[in-house]
Amino acid sequence: MISEKQKGELSVYGQILLSSLFPVIAVLTVSVLSPLYAAAIGTGLSAIFFTAVLTVRRSWLFPKSRTVWRDVLLVTFFNGIVFYSLIFIGFKYTSAGNGAVVGLMEVFFTFIIVNLLVKHERFIWVHALGAFLMALGALFILMPKWNGTVNIGDLLIILATISAPIGNMFAQRARKQLSAEILMFVRSVIATLFLFVLAAMFEPIPKLTVLASSWPALFFSGFLYLGLSKILWVEAIHRLSIAKTVSLSAINIPLTLLFAWILLSQSPTLEQLAATVPMIGGMFLLLRE
Repeated sequence: MISEKQKGELSVYGQILLSSLFPVIAVLTVSVLSPLYAAAIGTGLSAIFFTAVLTVRRSWLFPKSRTVWRDVLLVTFFNGIVFYSLIFIGFKYTSAGNGAVVGLMEVFFTFIIVNLLVKHERFIWVHALGAFLMALGALFILMPKWNGTVNIGDLLIILATISAPIGNMFAQRARKQLSAEILMFVRSVIATLFLFVLAAMFEPIPKLTVLASSWPALFFSGFLYLGLSKILWVEAIHRLSIAKTVSLSAINIPLTLLFAWILLSQSPTLEQLAATVPMIGGMFLLLRE
């Protein structure tokens, strides 16, 4: 019989496969569609996905506790609005490979916020060395740009990785009292409304021809990445520590570089390969218990 830990690890591996494709799909999407509208439409499609899942399972059971609703709203703010706004805008200005590599800083900030500052999970000294190696790897991506200009896309994605661990803590706590599907449905519906408002304020309304040409990428973003992979993610952090779950998900870096090479003809750069070495080393240290 599969243990709860093994179920969590299987959920992570399924999420890895989908998330490793996301940077490539995001770059393709924002090349023709403005970032905030891409985030809003993708999140809206994920709301449809969760509606279908809840209807098929007949599990429309909303929480009554105000504490749980507070956690859900905080998850929505940090992971549904802030994170995806920054991610989609970031991929407008950087490559899929760069975005995937600097996205590993989520492991670093998870350690700093979850283990060191908030003490939400147990602190282990060897994790400090792992976190340092993660930060060192990110510098390989950022330092070549320190000639008076900095790649704004890389910085925005790093800012997104600061928001994610905060939201993950609230998601982990909320999942103890409600299903992953309900959590993601509420998050998707609320985030969709806010993202559309932000998009309408700062971006022109996309033309129908643009939407028509973007539908394959939007389908992947909405139904597979923001939909299915997020259920897998919530189930994973429900059964494993946040630090371990995030660290395991770092396996998607070589997969993303491979997909970017195949689908976008973007060969891995020397900086990306150099950054991957200390980051993967840091990942393994952070996995030690």
